[in-house]
Amino acid sequence: MRRIQLYMEPDIDDALTAAAAKRGTSRSALMRDAVRAMLGTETNELADPLDSLVGRFDVEPSDDIDAVIYGYDSAT
Repeated sequence: MRRIQLYMEPDIDDALTAAAAKRGTSRSALMRDAVRAMLGTETNELADPLDSLVGRFDVEPSDDIDAVIYGYDSAT
């Protein structure tokens, strides 16, 4: 997957954020699905089924693996 940068008007960005939240997906995944629909390509054409998970969650990576796995802060 390639990372790209887009410019859009604030009202479109706000609508995209709201639509992604309503669907429980990321803005990136929503945009990819919209582009696929516009181009007439199937979303099931991915070579690896795990690729569909890329971009689904907008979270920052963590250096604290214990917090990620066990749900607590190992620094305390």
